[in-house]
Amino acid sequence: MSETTQTQDSSFESNEDLIGKAIANETVDQLTEENIGVIIESPPRFDAEEFVDILCSNARYDVGLAMVSIDEADIDDLQSRTEDSSVRLTDKVSVAVNWRNGTDTGFEWDGRIEPEKLVILVRGDHARLNSMKDFEGMVDLPLAEITREITDQMQAQKQFTNSPPAQAIWETLGSDLYDRFEIPAVADYATSTLKESEQGSLDALGTELYRLRLFNDPGLNNPDEIPDRLSDNLDLVLRVSHMSNRDRRRLTNSVTKVDDSEREEREQSVAKLRRFERTGDSEILADLTYNEVNEIFSTSGQSSQRRSTTSTRRDVESASVEAVFDDNNEELERLSEEFDDQYREAVEEEENRVDMEFTGDEQLAFDVNDDLYYFIEHFVTEDSFGGIIHNPEDRQSAIKNFQALRTEKFQPRGEDSSFEKLRRVAENSGKFEDLVASIDRYVTARSELVDALPGLLSAPLIRLLGDDDLLEFAENYIEAYREVQDKLDKKYREIQDVSSEGSSKLLSDFLLFDTVILEYEDDRELVLSPLHPLHLWKYSELAREMKDEKESLTEEERNFLINSVEEQPHVLRSIHVGGNYRLADETYLVQSAELDRLPVYTRIENAAEGTNSKFYDYVLDKFTSAYPPSQRHLKISVIDPLDPVDLLSDIADLAEKEEIQGATVEFAFIEDEEKPVLNGTASPSVSEDITNLFGPDNDSGEFEIVTTEHPSYDSYAEGLKGDPQHFILINDQSNFSIQTFERDAETTIHPLYVPKEFDYDLLEDKINISPSKEGVLFSEYQDLINQLYNQRQAIHNAEVNELNVEKETIDDLLDSAIWVSISSPPMNGNPFWKDNLISRERRGERDFATYSEDIDYFRRVLRRIITEYRLAPDDTDLEDIAERIADLQQSGLLRLITRETLGSGKSRNTKGLLGSIIAVQWLQQTLADPKLIFSIDNPRTREWLNLGDSESRADILTVQFDDDGGLILDIIEIKTLEETSGAYTVKDEDGTKVVEGNAVDQVFETTDTIRGLFTGDKNLTTSPRKEALREQLYYELTSAEGMEGKQEWADRINDVFNGDAQIEINPRIVSVEVTSEATSDERIDGVTPNAQSIRVDKLPRQSIKRLIVSGIEDREDQRPEEDAEEEAVAEEETDEIDESETEVDGEETGGEEEDTVGDDEKTDVNTESADRFGDPEEYTDLVETLKRVLNEFKINIRNIDPDDIDVGPNVVRFKIRLAPGEKQSSLEQRTEDIAREMAFEKEPIVQRLPGTEYVALDVP
Repeated sequence: MSETTQTQDSSFESNEDLIGKAIANETVDQLTEENIGVIIESPPRFDAEEFVDILCSNARYDVGLAMVSIDEADIDDLQSRTEDSSVRLTDKVSVAVNWRNGTDTGFEWDGRIEPEKLVILVRGDHARLNSMKDFEGMVDLPLAEITREITDQMQAQKQFTNSPPAQAIWETLGSDLYDRFEIPAVADYATSTLKESEQGSLDALGTELYRLRLFNDPGLNNPDEIPDRLSDNLDLVLRVSHMSNRDRRRLTNSVTKVDDSEREEREQSVAKLRRFERTGDSEILADLTYNEVNEIFSTSGQSSQRRSTTSTRRDVESASVEAVFDDNNEELERLSEEFDDQYREAVEEEENRVDMEFTGDEQLAFDVNDDLYYFIEHFVTEDSFGGIIHNPEDRQSAIKNFQALRTEKFQPRGEDSSFEKLRRVAENSGKFEDLVASIDRYVTARSELVDALPGLLSAPLIRLLGDDDLLEFAENYIEAYREVQDKLDKKYREIQDVSSEGSSKLLSDFLLFDTVILEYEDDRELVLSPLHPLHLWKYSELAREMKDEKESLTEEERNFLINSVEEQPHVLRSIHVGGNYRLADETYLVQSAELDRLPVYTRIENAAEGTNSKFYDYVLDKFTSAYPPSQRHLKISVIDPLDPVDLLSDIADLAEKEEIQGATVEFAFIEDEEKPVLNGTASPSVSEDITNLFGPDNDSGEFEIVTTEHPSYDSYAEGLKGDPQHFILINDQSNFSIQTFERDAETTIHPLYVPKEFDYDLLEDKINISPSKEGVLFSEYQDLINQLYNQRQAIHNAEVNELNVEKETIDDLLDSAIWVSISSPPMNGNPFWKDNLISRERRGERDFATYSEDIDYFRRVLRRIITEYRLAPDDTDLEDIAERIADLQQSGLLRLITRETLGSGKSRNTKGLLGSIIAVQWLQQTLADPKLIFSIDNPRTREWLNLGDSESRADILTVQFDDDGGLILDIIEIKTLEETSGAYTVKDEDGTKVVEGNAVDQVFETTDTIRGLFTGDKNLTTSPRKEALREQLYYELTSAEGMEGKQEWADRINDVFNGDAQIEINPRIVSVEVTSEATSDERIDGVTPNAQSIRVDKLPRQSIKRLIVSGIEDREDQRPEEDAEEEAVAEEETDEIDESETEVDGEETGGEEEDTVGDDEKTDVNTESADRFGDPEEYTDLVETLKRVLNEFKINIRNIDPDDIDVGPNVVRFKIRLAPGEKQSSLEQRTEDIAREMAFEKEPIVQRLPGTEYVALDVP
């Protein structure tokens, strides 16, 4: 701080007071003989009186002060403060410009009309000031200097002058980290550290760090370590805000690292970290220390002295990839060498898990399924290449009891095998000797892998990455298999000439090698063995490419592989068997389940492609957030479940985290036959968790599983009328059909992704989609299939799905449930109707559509978001906005449900949602057709394309045609801003607009990733990402209703992705500036600091009103904007009250006809609906507490009947009978205090119940 600047005193009454003093001191210091003045753009809120007083007291020149758009400045009052000084004050831009030009403005300084110095503080974009900024001699005061001034003033405080650590803290905040914190946050921290005692102030330096969004740190004692410690603290907070999957696993594993006496405290800390990740609430950081969080996130560099400090990891494939990139070759080799023996020992000892030490402080956990191992070991030996089990009851009994059933094995060297017959022909005739030799090489190569069966069954990637010899054996084996394929294909017609019957036997036997057929009485399933080349290939290919390319992969590409490897797809998606001497019926089987890591194939009519595992945790979190009372006892029904374990394990996780207190889960079988809930697909540990929660020995008794059977959807819906549910998921039993498709040689199966083939059908005017079966190994396999079944080589068969759930069924179910979701396999088009649709999205390998009749809930959330920014949409506007969100945002209206939007106050999330709503509407109006506008919410696709977390980023992709047969892809980062400087800045450098900032960095992360897919060197990560993008484009194209020109779209997309046409990829920022008073949109075509082009479109408040509010011009003529806002808030409150009445009564309040219902009839309605969403008896204990609280607040009541509590989906209603003379307003004035004392999450709503003597206290 300058010696010449004299502040009024060293105390600060508020944050704004401190900021005002800092701005004033810096301004005075900057006014020198070398300049003509100072301009300060977009200052934070400050105490204008304090600023003016200091400037007047310390100014050494005649100063013209302009405070433009500074809302907190009372110009008339401030002008009176400057009367006896050399400062003259205005709030007019024109006056400031005239001062600079020497024009008379009515202000004087001892007879002169122009000041010696100019000081301009401005917010917003004022065109007339632009010339002022460029005027020679005007100093642009960086906001960072204000931060430094604040920290300088804090260093001078008496509490800190004699403390080296305190001096180091303030010095670091003002220098090394000056640009990492907002000025208001620094000021807030500064004022909060000034306590009555010196010791209190020194302690506060550590305990008040949460105001800077840092963890509490009592260890700031060594001045030399403080800069790094504060920087690491900040990085740690950012890491928690954007946790990777691995970090989330570290949180879980960290609980097991501490002693039992410390475990409860650690669990609480982990819960707080997860809550902070979800909510971003900085006050949570006050309860967490830097040392503790750092320990939780500590890496493998720290040694472990006790078993209890070792964390357990189940993501074993990810761990193996990390080891490759970390050059932990010795660890991998040791794991690979020891695994098979340890696994066999666990099987013999009947243990269900193998734990193996890994990288010091971690161990890897491998589930052991002894039944599956014995099953596979029986059919997979040097001599046995799979086999058939006849007449098992089901898959589980086949695995457990195969030894008691009739079986046969596939043996290429058996006396009567087709291959021995071929050998005899070769020996006698000299024909086919090269084919026989290739078969011998194939059999020999396979024998090298049999001893590694345990590892190839349960840990194939670790075994191959850690054992170079085994990897080479696997590659030789697959190459030998390919050689047999090639020779069989080329010589098949020649073999047919020798023996038409023997040729088909030979080929069908070869295609059945390393499969196990479950031949039921009237059905068939097939399991691939760990040694099937088309299964083993995805591991060996990935291991080889990773080893070869690891040095050239970027850190981001390495992380992509680490996060993706656990979800490797089963690359052979279907298989054609039978129709020969071994299996009489020709059968087309589709991959629809798995055993450990082995794919299982079922008949197409029984197939259920994909799982719901990616959807359950997402939708449960959304629902319980939207309807908090459901957390007490969640009621879910799943119709025709795919794998009940997926849902039950997620429920168990929610219960463990205490996010729900009870649940009833119904599995209803309608189209499917009833099957066991725990059907052997779950790991032993997951099965144990489910049994502990839902089993007969569980402590709470609040968790229950129910299974039912129904003849039809209608009968099921009828039964729900007495037992309504919160949420129903219906698994579509699609009408599958097998269709013939032209093969696309341009596609190639990848170890991480199975691409789709897209072909436009001119006759049907639709796009056909089928999984690719191409790639050298797979193309040759398909060639043999076509040979065996006499099909043209240019075609392949694939399944096509059609939705089997009708709209009427969903409408019936919505009478007894709040949300109903359809889960279906992907289809060639959008099968979902719009009525009551709140979300349509793809998660994993299935599509999900969610419906609700409670659309008013989402309108209220929308209104809450929009009215934060003084916009007053009417109901028609809200309906239009809601419909646009459901159409254009993949997650639809569910995106509105977040921890932040359900709370009070502005947040990043609400601003992002508002920006998306506005930006999409603007893009729809401004972009020429044909176009696609969409968001990507599928977590895997977002991660693969480097789009970040959809909860923390708002982004849109648009696609248009270029002039040369290609595409233009714009990646648009949406920023909803009150002040733009925090997201990006635009500077004019020699006529060039230079754009930089966080928003620019974010959009270029995605832009660079996607550009890299089409340019530069290809690597292991390129193909799967590229195909994911192509599939996303087709998903949007086929989902768009009324889209014309599908053939041209398909041609252009295929040409671009095949390399026959170009794609132009552009980064853009759409800046939704809710406080900008500009009258029109502004477009900036600029460059980044490293000269890359970027476009910024700035949408001011006027455009926002035009896009959001219909008839805004007329509305503004009729009433002030503030009145409109107040009325909107009042409407929202009325809506909430109406909602609570509707939800509790179980009927929508309507017109006069409803008002005539008799008292007895009303009672029946209330009684029927009271139990819909919870048991009122669960809340009776709260009545006495509520009575006590009201008594403490001196609110006199007669009674609250504990037997007359209503429970709705959103509120619990207590009916209060006030004492004579007590006013309803006494309750209304105490709602915040009641919520605090009763530990309610939200303030209750108070309203009079018409026609009764009760006042309702509705608790959300």
